[in-house]
Amino acid sequence: MIKNKYFNYGLIIFSILVCLGGAVNSGWSGFWLASPFALVLIFYFFRHKTILGFVIGFIVLCITINLTQDKNPLIYPKLNQEIALKDTCGWLVHDSKEYDIYLFNHNEYCSEDSVIGGVTYKAYNITAGNYKVIGVYHSYADMGDKTYHIIDANGKRAVVSFGELAQAPWANKLSLFVMWPVFPILIFGLV
Repeated sequence: MIKNKYFNYGLIIFSILVCLGGAVNSGWSGFWLASPFALVLIFYFFRHKTILGFVIGFIVLCITINLTQDKNPLIYPKLNQEIALKDTCGWLVHDSKEYDIYLFNHNEYCSEDSVIGGVTYKAYNITAGNYKVIGVYHSYADMGDKTYHIIDANGKRAVVSFGELAQAPWANKLSLFVMWPVFPILIFGLV
């Protein structure tokens, strides 16, 4: 490490923040972009065997949190809660392992099936009522990150978007530390 102790302390604190950000990152990279900073922590504390055990335990905990975050109500506060839906419609999806219905918030009933790319999707209507949120679904179309709630709609798993952030605000802000590769672009873009 560098001889300047303040630089080292700053690097350690930043590495811990990036690892915590990787733990709650719901983006396509998961914990992967935090792994260089996990290696910094391991390398820095390698000669301190007692502290190294805590560091490795911390990193394993961060990876475990990342792999199980879709079931964690601290990260996704609406999990296991009931939400109110208006009359809405969607289409049964045959090729998804995560959900059965893709809902649109039209506030009206679907009257006809939809044909997309030669595949017929059967219309499915959901009446107004309270439905339990049972999970989250992430879409990474065009390298973006969109998170939807999965509800239990009469025995079928339905994906629905409420137009609000699914992830807790603190987790969303902390996960921004994983965007460290774009910091130089952001800094030079401000100049």
